Amino acid sequence: MRLSKGISRWNKLTARQKMRWLEAAALLLLIGIALKLLPFSTFRKWYLKLSESFPRKPVPDAEIPGIKWSVESAARVLPMTLLCLPQALAVRYLLSGSDGVKMHIGVNKDPVAGFQFHAWIEKQGKTIIGDLPAYYQPLWVWD
Repeated sequence: MRLSKGISRWNKLTARQKMRWLEAAALLLLIGIALKLLPFSTFRKWYLKLSESFPRKPVPDAEIPGIKWSVESAARVLPMTLLCLPQALAVRYLLSGSDGVKMHIGVNKDPVAGFQFHAWIEKQGKTIIGDLPAYYQPLWVWD
């Protein structure tokens, strides 16, 4: 039932939406694999080189919800765990041609679970992906 619902939804997407979803899926896989295999300092250099090698055009604000949906839905169905960090990195890349996009890393100390980390993207102060930033103390902002 779930597969048929997914196929039905896919068939309703426009060609542009399908391409955006496929781009998000490929990007998430690349980022997810790189995060697992590379030390973060090496990953960051690779990610910056990727961003510089394939510069992006500014994204109109009206298209941002579609990008968010593409990244979140692709992350749910791909065969690896892709939580907030790879999703935030994918959205950061997809919006890298736009002004005012910042990636935040924050921490929260839970009495039971201990330290919990979270990544989210903001554009001009508005959270794009990675809900609940108010629960986390910002540690690092990546412009």
